[in-house]
Amino acid sequence: MGNDKDTLKKVGLTSGQLLPMILASIIIITLLRVDDGLFGVALVLGLFWWLILPVTIWALVVFVRSVKMRTKLEKIVFAWGCVLLVLTGILIFSPFNKEKPCNPDIMAEYCNEHEQEMRELIAYANQSLEPGKRMELEFEKGKVSRFHIFANDKDSIWSTHWDPANTDSLMQIVGLDEGEFDNIRQRLKDMECISIEAHTTHEDYATIGFRRVGFGMYSFVIYNRPMTPKEIKKYTEDLMFIPYNDHVVFQFGGGVFGIQTFVPDMKEDFMKRHPVE
Repeated sequence: MGNDKDTLKKVGLTSGQLLPMILASIIIITLLRVDDGLFGVALVLGLFWWLILPVTIWALVVFVRSVKMRTKLEKIVFAWGCVLLVLTGILIFSPFNKEKPCNPDIMAEYCNEHEQEMRELIAYANQSLEPGKRMELEFEKGKVSRFHIFANDKDSIWSTHWDPANTDSLMQIVGLDEGEFDNIRQRLKDMECISIEAHTTHEDYATIGFRRVGFGMYSFVIYNRPMTPKEIKKYTEDLMFIPYNDHVVFQFGGGVFGIQTFVPDMKEDFMKRHPVE
């Protein structure tokens, strides 16, 4: 027994260093169980990066030191680490394989076919809200993944884990009944879109979330009036936006990781082919 302890000390790996592997396992399993898709994973990573980052580095160091497998403990740690790497690969790549691609050309084709449906949904949502109220509502796999409501200029409620028990009370804050809520969800599903940002405070535009790719979201900002030259200029100069015509703007917002805006060359090329008159 004493010889085993001396050997462990000599190679620098002790049973106490199983802790980072245990913590890393808990983190990966937790992320795999997040049912809000990439948005939920991004939220967890964003909130707990201060814990996840050092644990990940610590676990990688222990794993690398176990590669030579000179002791039984190192063999266990190496096998454990391989399993965690496989689970990490599943966590990273599985959601992306299910995603539909997106770019300005895909958005333009979709907009040409479904702009009227989006306008009808926006009109319905705005009509359903009480005056002075605003909501950001997103669905994933039929469940609410984000519900941000504003009762006035100061108060808001943001939920990423929808509790059906609170449905009535939260919807009542913005004036939605169950039928209106379900109608909005069904219309988004039928349109193959995922979210809507509607409000009665700025009724001249609203936003429809089209697709999430990675941790970013592609959306349509839709005006019910022609944009002014000043507004078009503002969107043209901001890499998060691409004005498509005088009523519609494409938007891309990045998440915790990856690109944060449209690629400049892609935006420039698209606008040359689709100038806003």
